[in-house]
Amino acid sequence: MAEQARQAKLAALEASVASALAPALFVIGRTDEASAWARRALEIAQALGQEEAVNHFRDLVTTMGAADASAPGTPAASTFQARIQAALEQVRAGDPSAAAVALSRIAEDAQQAEARGVEATARIFLAKVFVATHQRDQAATELRRALALAEQLGDQGAAAHVCALLDDLR
Repeated sequence: MAEQARQAKLAALEASVASALAPALFVIGRTDEASAWARRALEIAQALGQEEAVNHFRDLVTTMGAADASAPGTPAASTFQARIQAALEQVRAGDPSAAAVALSRIAEDAQQAEARGVEATARIFLAKVFVATHQRDQAATELRRALALAEQLGDQGAAAHVCALLDDLR
């Protein structure tokens, strides 16, 4: 019994680490690795029977373009991936204002589609754009929204990651 509990805790910790690592890799353009980590987190959540975490990780996988289909009413996975990648390219090209507009729209679309993981991811990226452009208040607002979403999804790893980003703003 104690060994099973220990294994479950280790698996949950691995899922949390994977969920924090996947978006970081995605941001720096290592999308294949990011997708692999997101899929691993999804597998663990499914094995543990954690439905809220499964939903979050499924959204994360979808966002990263690792899934072929998405939930009914949700834009195709490749669309979210393409839109996020395009926004990140705008940052790299020196147009963070356009990236912020694009990421805001992605977050709104994800919210309407009830794709909370996608929304949280877009808000985290948006916050990073705001930090880079010295708009700390806006960054904090987006991070608080992302934190609320992570907490709703029961994703402790993502919540801890967002809390660390919020702490960096202080």
